[in-house]
Amino acid sequence: MKLFELMAKLDRAQHARRFKIIASIVVVALAAIIYGVIIVKLYSPGAASETSSELISNSASSEALRSTVLDYYRQLSKDSNVEVLLGIAFGAIAVLSLGAIWLSLALTYVGLFGAVLLFAVPLSLLPATAGLGKLGLAVAPLLFIFLTLLQLSRVVFSAPGPVMAIARNLLNEAVRMKISMVFIVVLLLMLGAVPEALNEDQPLRFRVQQWIQYGTGLGYMVIAMLTVFFSAATVAFEQRDRIIWQTMSKPVSAVQYLAGKWLGIMMLNAVLLTVVAGGTYFFTQYLRFQPAQGEAAFHITMDGKTTRGLPHLMTVDRRILEQQVMVARVGQNPEPPVFIDEAVTEAVEQRVNQMKLNEPTLVITDRTYTVARREFLKLLQERNRSIAPGEAREYIFKRLSGSSITDASMFTLRFKVNSGSNDPAALYRVRFAINGLPWPPANDGLRQIALKDAQLMEFPAGLATADGEISLVVQSDPSNPREFAFPPDGLEILRPAGGFELNFSRVFVIMWIKLGFLAAVGLAAATSLSFPVACLLTLVVLFAAESASFLAESIDVFYTAPDGRTLEWNKKIIRFIALPISTIFEIYADLRPTEKLVDGRLLNWMSVLKGVMVVGGWTLGVLIAGVASLRNRELALYSGK
Repeated sequence: MKLFELMAKLDRAQHARRFKIIASIVVVALAAIIYGVIIVKLYSPGAASETSSELISNSASSEALRSTVLDYYRQLSKDSNVEVLLGIAFGAIAVLSLGAIWLSLALTYVGLFGAVLLFAVPLSLLPATAGLGKLGLAVAPLLFIFLTLLQLSRVVFSAPGPVMAIARNLLNEAVRMKISMVFIVVLLLMLGAVPEALNEDQPLRFRVQQWIQYGTGLGYMVIAMLTVFFSAATVAFEQRDRIIWQTMSKPVSAVQYLAGKWLGIMMLNAVLLTVVAGGTYFFTQYLRFQPAQGEAAFHITMDGKTTRGLPHLMTVDRRILEQQVMVARVGQNPEPPVFIDEAVTEAVEQRVNQMKLNEPTLVITDRTYTVARREFLKLLQERNRSIAPGEAREYIFKRLSGSSITDASMFTLRFKVNSGSNDPAALYRVRFAINGLPWPPANDGLRQIALKDAQLMEFPAGLATADGEISLVVQSDPSNPREFAFPPDGLEILRPAGGFELNFSRVFVIMWIKLGFLAAVGLAAATSLSFPVACLLTLVVLFAAESASFLAESIDVFYTAPDGRTLEWNKKIIRFIALPISTIFEIYADLRPTEKLVDGRLLNWMSVLKGVMVVGGWTLGVLIAGVASLRNRELALYSGK
């Protein structure tokens, strides 16, 4: 039998109902059997002993340590409900497999992944090609998830109606068009290749942060580039090739056309983000359960002590990973200083009178007093953040309580110090006291700190009062050469406020919302512009939106006249252009999902809701503009040139 005849016969077989029923029974039975075998081996003393021996093969090899690791992993399995977690994992695999079977793709996938294994396994066994072989083995499951979810998306859009038909056709177009397939292939290869680039000699916390940064950050940027080019191409190319005639000549309105295109791109982005999220999360959990620096195994020190739930016994690497990375934290700034209103009013009056004496022609208005009061309060706040050598200041932090804080929780003091020109070689001696206790106690609260760079200091949550208040006293040592100051964002206490998993999911929701706005811009631009110009415009919007936060911070520094001189006219023009951009995209940029996830900061549901409302409103407005542009377009006269 010829190869093509065999392939045709197998394709007919995978479409048969009998095959689908039998294959479904086999998949469910295999999942149940493998799950049962793993659970039995997990609690089997012999198997667990082998596992513990592997974990400590490069560290201590004593029988006592092996026994400790064995007992610990048994208890960890019971405490963590590992049966439920494994059941969910095998259930997800079974559901995807059943989806492939009933989509008539089972034998196609078997042949595809059989070919991948046929080439990847031998390559992974050879030292010269091991990296290429591992890349193939890593990409195969990601490709399986992507293709299955893509086919299921087509089923979702199988409902009748022009919007669903256009969305379904766009998904088919995504795997046919070269410009989209390039980005999809790059995304899958990147997710498979990045784990091999992590340096095993680095502390575990750095590897986890690097993987989260690369997995989410680079994954989002690749999908964003795909959204920019594909959204512009799908409309511009249809106009250029006059394919849009066949669509718009039917009873399809401009609203239905753009709505179908946008829904199709959003579904494609949802599929790709699911692949990125799945790959990132599971490899993050794999890294998390690896031994940290100073550990023989997960939460077991080299001398056999278990540290789970005991941060004071954890190694530095493990404690930072669990308390600062694999968590969702909220930053609390110190309470603003209280100023006596009468004293402030009197001081402002004196400043205005002095201004009148210095410049007799000056016209005093209400705005003069308002500006003088604002500048005076700003000066007082800056003085409150400044500490001269030998001086000490107290900062009060409140609302440092919550349901996520336990007896084992740790707070993190994050501070940044500026002084003069921030000499990178300078070290300042600073003493800290938390609620009257010098911290760290071993050094009587004394620390040598560098300038400009943010630094961290951990302390137990138990040092806070019952109502969640902390008094932080910061003293500058008399030996320091000059005073130092905390910038406005340079002093905060981070407290636990949630788990990693929910924060992780919210991050990808925000990414999806952002991609929806980009898709709307690309589609709307392509209704009236050519493909290159539409791409350029969408890229400009992407760059402006993502850099709005940096732009806002830079404007204040840039728009300052040196030594009281008049501001140059060119700076006024630049500020006039930059300020609206930073203001419009302020909320878009402040979301910063990847940065918050890597830093272990909470992205709460209120921020998500605010982002959905604001960015969603922009998206709707841009789509309405695109509909108006498409309605006024003379499609029959457009030649694509």
